Amino acid sequence: MSSSRLTLAAVGDIIFGTNRPDWTDPGFASLSKPLIESDISIGNLECPLVESGNPIPKIDIARADLAMADELKKMGLSTLGLANNHIMDYGLGGLMSTRKVLREKGLRFAGASFTSKGAFAPVYWNVKNRRIALVAFHCWYHPVWEDYPEPIRADTHKPGAALVQAYRVRQPGDGQVVECPNERYMEMLLASIARARKHADIVLVSMHTHFGFRAPLEVAATRRAWTHWMVDAGADLILGHGPHAINGVESYKGRFIVHSMGNFIFSIPAGIEVLIPESRPFVGRLAKEDQFWRGFLVQATFNNGLPGQLKAIPYEIIRSLSHPQQGYPQLATGELAQSIADRIAHDSEGMGVKVRFDGQTVTIKARQSISEPTRKVEL
Repeated sequence: MSSSRLTLAAVGDIIFGTNRPDWTDPGFASLSKPLIESDISIGNLECPLVESGNPIPKIDIARADLAMADELKKMGLSTLGLANNHIMDYGLGGLMSTRKVLREKGLRFAGASFTSKGAFAPVYWNVKNRRIALVAFHCWYHPVWEDYPEPIRADTHKPGAALVQAYRVRQPGDGQVVECPNERYMEMLLASIARARKHADIVLVSMHTHFGFRAPLEVAATRRAWTHWMVDAGADLILGHGPHAINGVESYKGRFIVHSMGNFIFSIPAGIEVLIPESRPFVGRLAKEDQFWRGFLVQATFNNGLPGQLKAIPYEIIRSLSHPQQGYPQLATGELAQSIADRIAHDSEGMGVKVRFDGQTVTIKARQSISEPTRKVEL
């Protein structure tokens, strides 16, 4: 492996609306700057980019214009995860147009394709004489939505996202009810990570998690177990998002697991509660709760080996539906930045890290030394 210094910046979910970012706004530009300056820059695109077409039959539809691909590139993103519960909101046509425009703009992507094999496949690229791999997937468990993933999951002959669905089962012996993953798709995910490990110097995993109704508030023990399996299979850094809120950061065998960075761009169309009355409770809850409008950008540096620490830059998203820049992030300062840093520290308790805030940036270090994971997956 090359000893050259390699930098990474990552953000969470990107759900565009119709408004474009204001590039004269220093609060937004301050967050784009680390993405532009990093060797690796990753985000999760949680909306198809389409010019026309019909949505699939579901309430929570997301989409953005093809022109937003230019904004992704302008803000410094070069690689995107597509594994989420909105990438198929405009069906096969939406997936095809998204992949096409991203390729045209020179943006890499992983996590959604025309078959499960393609959706789970790593994307590779070279940076400073190092081979980088990204595997992107979506994990799902909601007790009353067990049929919801069918329109979005890629299968052998069906397009969609790389999805690992979970189910509740009762353990033999103690009778405890736990969430267990669909074994077939979990094996596909771990095999993909193991394959990437054989062909890359650095293996990154983009994890979009809707894992239970309490996902915005806590990391379920089952989710932690899943991420440990991923590290054992070969992941060097797991970048999480999906609950639309901040979750903690973990260190397992010296590899960092960012359980959720929160939203990065989170646009809600004005008037959606009139157009789709069923959305009123959801939109009302979003508008009231601070957790959905705060997040952090992750920075990591790979020198001769794995990052010894992560940096986190706190921000707040403009939530007012009447604001022309609704949905776009603003660099957090003062008490707000401190509050976000406190949330990261609180949610990371008991997960093997030390969290420190200097008034601007959160530093996250592993408590334990780096050790070699047990590789559980062989191809």
